[in-house]
Amino acid sequence: MVLTARFDDLYPIFVNNEITNAIMKIDVESSEIFLYQSGNRIFDSVNIALVQTEWSAIKLKKEDAEYTIDFFTKRGYLPLSTAD
Repeated sequence: MVLTARFDDLYPIFVNNEITNAIMKIDVESSEIFLYQSGNRIFDSVNIALVQTEWSAIKLKKEDAEYTIDFFTKRGYLPLSTAD
């Protein structure tokens, strides 16, 4: 058996610890899309000023790429690349 948690399942930790601002590094081995799909509550409630994530696996599937772009742009994020 493998135990898993959705990102929004961690929301009570943010609330109980009065975390209102954060930066985030996402490294979930090509499963970033699942974090985005299950993290609306946290992303909408916490001021996450910076998100570092991988794009290589997401961009391979058009629907995942579109979802990711929409997820972040509707929250006002601007994409940057370490290759720039």
